[in-house]
Amino acid sequence: MHIPLFYLPSDMTRTISFGMPTVGHAISFSSRDEDTDEAATTEYLDQLQLGKVYSSKFWTNQDRVTALWWIFIHSRSDAMMTFSYGCDHCGEEHYYDLDMRSISDTIEIIDGPAFLDDVSITVHGQPMVWRIQHLTGEAMELIEGMRVALPEKDEPGYKAALMDLRFWEIVLQCELNDEIETDYLTRAQKRYDLLKTMRPDDEFLKLTAHVKHLQRTLRHGLPVDVQQGSAGLLIPPHTCPATRHKEPAEQFATPLRVPFRNSNFIPNFGPGWLGDLSQQPGAFW
Repeated sequence: MHIPLFYLPSDMTRTISFGMPTVGHAISFSSRDEDTDEAATTEYLDQLQLGKVYSSKFWTNQDRVTALWWIFIHSRSDAMMTFSYGCDHCGEEHYYDLDMRSISDTIEIIDGPAFLDDVSITVHGQPMVWRIQHLTGEAMELIEGMRVALPEKDEPGYKAALMDLRFWEIVLQCELNDEIETDYLTRAQKRYDLLKTMRPDDEFLKLTAHVKHLQRTLRHGLPVDVQQGSAGLLIPPHTCPATRHKEPAEQFATPLRVPFRNSNFIPNFGPGWLGDLSQQPGAFW
């Protein structure tokens, strides 16, 4: 088995050569906390690159998700994954066995830059020039930390913290052309403070309209989105088993958005791995 060259969906001129995942990688990532999935993803994608390394921290989230999938389907003899969902038709929970190779035709590529440049949006009436861009790996790492820190849903501060997280998603999808700070978090914090001073009914509304336009017109890679700090993958509709044998017009199919958990696409070993082969019980986890 080998992994074919990967072309970044956001920039088809950039080709990435990946090596095959090894037992060493699986051992290394077995101890990673799921709350640091995005950081683990950056490390994994960078480690697997052969030759010159293009840090995946600066790739778009769609690039990263598609790269994880690409490595997964070309390094596994079995690429089946099972998803569950509640059916709106019959009310039952269904299980959907999906060959992940089958979604290759849902990939989109961009003929041109993956961002909107020289966008003029005022702040307190003062014209400012912006770049509207997709969430990067660096942004996803930051958002993941905020999502993990969210209060429990029944706690008083949950709604405010969730709204702040959504606001940060907008902050990280734009930047001013004249930002000079080299530190990513410093630049983001200044932008966060600036966006909070915008007039909500025109200036901020215009900014969010450009972000939505970017998301709609510059789609690339697998069909993924980010909601409340977590990536979701849109997969082909699943037909309710109760209607599968009916005429096509009478069948009920559910469009599905399933959580895309990066850790499911990074090899790792469970706590019992090799436990029965060890000469010392418990030596391996």
